[in-house]
Amino acid sequence: MHKIYIILFILCSIVTVLSQDNVLQNNTSQQNANASRTPAALFAGQIITKEEVYDALLKNYPDQVQAVLSEIALHRMIQLECQEKKINIPKSKIQEESKAELLRYKKEIKNTLGIEWNEYLQQHHANEREVQQKIWLKCKYSLALHALIRLKELEVDLIDARHILVETREKAEQIRTQILKGADFGALARKESLSQTGQQGGKITKIARGDIKDAKLEEVIFSLAPYEISPVIESLYGFHIWQVLKIYPARQNITWVTKK
Repeated sequence: MHKIYIILFILCSIVTVLSQDNVLQNNTSQQNANASRTPAALFAGQIITKEEVYDALLKNYPDQVQAVLSEIALHRMIQLECQEKKINIPKSKIQEESKAELLRYKKEIKNTLGIEWNEYLQQHHANEREVQQKIWLKCKYSLALHALIRLKELEVDLIDARHILVETREKAEQIRTQILKGADFGALARKESLSQTGQQGGKITKIARGDIKDAKLEEVIFSLAPYEISPVIESLYGFHIWQVLKIYPARQNITWVTKK
């Protein structure tokens, strides 16, 4: 990446960067020859187009160019989705988030590299304003993406549920009987469940259709009423007892304005 900066620095030192107006005024013949191309600079009376610069960078630094293009495409996609969903993140919110992110970044630099912030900037030939602008952009799109994800969650059926996983049907039936008699589901999950969720009382939040890879298991779970105890269900992992805690019905054609 540093090689790109060096090349661009050399290029900028020997060429005159031109606006579209300058090219039209001073290089009519060249403008006609490059009518369909965008001028970037002038060197020895010859136009260097943005297309030429792009082709050279793509040839010599394909991975870096692809990364930049991917980032631009992602930002464009987020912009279009936000327009459709009427999402408008307040500047005050972006400012608040970017300030907090900059403080975290400074602290991380000091803790990991053992140097002060100003020294870090000097070593990387950067200034704080440039860093702030990058963090602002990152926070802007991060907050927008979070809002889009939140809306997408509201457009599908979601459930909060908890479960207990054991090795045998006999063990599962015994636990289910205890629960039906009033035993604490969460306590039994912490004690008996083989699932990693056992330590959280078996709880899993915001489950959508497709999150559970076993179709039979998913069908049973999404058919349960709140607080209903499922029958023992066999899956590839063992034997389950499930209980739905809350259902979030899907909301169609929702926007950021109407979500509340």
